[in-house]
Amino acid sequence: TLDRSSAASDVYKRQALQANRESVNCYLAQGKKDKISYALRDIARMYDAKHQKDSALHYYQKAYRTALSTHSPHKAYIIWGELGSFYYYSLVKADSAKRMLITALKHQPDMANALLVLGDVYRGENRWDSACYYLHQAIEYGDIYKQHSAYRHLSCLLYTSPSPRD
Repeated sequence: TLDRSSAASDVYKRQALQANRESVNCYLAQGKKDKISYALRDIARMYDAKHQKDSALHYYQKAYRTALSTHSPHKAYIIWGELGSFYYYSLVKADSAKRMLITALKHQPDMANALLVLGDVYRGENRWDSACYYLHQAIEYGDIYKQHSAYRHLSCLLYTSPSPRD
């Protein structure tokens, strides 16, 4: 059953990748260039899910550049924040991820996913105060799923941060 599940997952990823490529072509044909950036971002997500990091990075960067070129800064910084998350979790480049996330948050301070990931970056650096701050911000601005993740990360801090000294 594990092989069947893996095969079904592979089929889904291929189909999703193809659907997103077709979305790009449809948006181009309709002259809706402002819609392309999210379709490119979704292609990047699928490559990331398939562990094809070079292709994922290419499409994240292309999505960001496309959003900027279509004068969609809101979309651009959402994608930039997601690219920061990709740098942290998939490429394991905390410093680059942190710079991207901070930049994204300067433009979109209520971006819950970026807040959550930045809190996790600081947690990984043992910077407990910064981690707590950003995780609490994720709770404030996030939906129930981001709130759940932030609470989970905060609970980990209870076990990993040093005890306060008297």
